[in-house]
Amino acid sequence: MGPMSIERMRRELHEYIEGVARQQAVRQDEHLPDPWYHFEIRIADIGVYPSITQTEFAMDFELPDSTRYHEAMKTIATECTKLSILINEILSVQKEFHVGQLENMVLLFMNTENISVHESVHRIISLIRKHYAACEDAVASLPWTDDEVDNEHIREYIRGCRRLATGTGHWAYLCTRYFDETQLDEKWGLVLNFEAPGSAT
Repeated sequence: MGPMSIERMRRELHEYIEGVARQQAVRQDEHLPDPWYHFEIRIADIGVYPSITQTEFAMDFELPDSTRYHEAMKTIATECTKLSILINEILSVQKEFHVGQLENMVLLFMNTENISVHESVHRIISLIRKHYAACEDAVASLPWTDDEVDNEHIREYIRGCRRLATGTGHWAYLCTRYFDETQLDEKWGLVLNFEAPGSAT
């Protein structure tokens, strides 16, 4: 990694560690957080930003700060981070509910707005659509140059951002951390189960 990428990684890891500390403080509080506050601190503690920066190392290029911090690039990185969080909130809610970890947007919306699981999941799906649209809209304003090598680096960086979001879902479907494969139908639709282990369904 070049010096600019290394400095970005240093700052992003520092923000990540501070974000994790904030999340732990929230979990130790006797009151559940507001879902929007939870969403905001998850942006820092999920670790997407340093993972995106690793794209530069993996693909052997370095974006200048003027490109990385261009408004469209910042928007895409931020929106893909939000997409990663929202996808993970839905896919992890069953497991987190069963272990008593209630700091999940599905459960927090249910708590603050007195809505059902179904309504809360659909609320988050609508947020996924909103942030996906914002990400795609930003593509039209990317800082293209006359240098095709630089342009390919921008494309690869954007692909890396998108892979973090889609990879969150892909990983969850391929492992058993959050749910059992028997909960997937023939179209890979997920049926969430909030029954206590051993109870009748």
